[in-house]
Amino acid sequence: MIRKLIFAVIFGRPARDSDRLSKTAHDPQKGTSSKTDGTIPAVTHDHSHAEENKLRLADAGFDPVEQIVLHMARRYFLSYTDKAQPHWETAMDYSVASFGPALGPNIAYHVMDVLRTMREARKTVFRFTNPCCKACAARLTDCERLLVGTISAARRGDRIRAQMDALIVCEGFDTGPLLRAVARLNTSLALLPGQFHCTAGTGID
Repeated sequence: MIRKLIFAVIFGRPARDSDRLSKTAHDPQKGTSSKTDGTIPAVTHDHSHAEENKLRLADAGFDPVEQIVLHMARRYFLSYTDKAQPHWETAMDYSVASFGPALGPNIAYHVMDVLRTMREARKTVFRFTNPCCKACAARLTDCERLLVGTISAARRGDRIRAQMDALIVCEGFDTGPLLRAVARLNTSLALLPGQFHCTAGTGID
């Protein structure tokens, strides 16, 4: 049921049997981008290996849960730029494998909801790195850093930092929907067992 809901949100229609494609890997050498529809801006894959211009993921201060969320987000973004492959299913499978069958599907949905509200607020392209490319995945774009930074700050109860990062990633537009989606995601993450080192905050009173 959650798989069908996620598909409908991403592609704007219910899933059909013909949409169940084989899970072949996205070609990391083929940069793809979607065109804006005039309402929701595009996302684009950044395959640049100019490491001096990007923050290393290992140095970003994100804990294992937040790194898993980032990987899921990148897979969802691939669903927008490479619709020939079911990357959204890969994102859900990764969530279930990481967080278990009880919490994984719910967390996967809330990650997708965070991305949807962020895309609705922005007016320009969101740049992400390809999770299928090991060299790319080890680095963060500024867009990714701000988005996951919003989630991370909210989890730790730092409302000011969460608001600041959200304001930048939303390009000065309304941050309310994004922050509420982040709060819902963090409520789900707070249910994870202690080994995930989750804190109780959501960032929204």
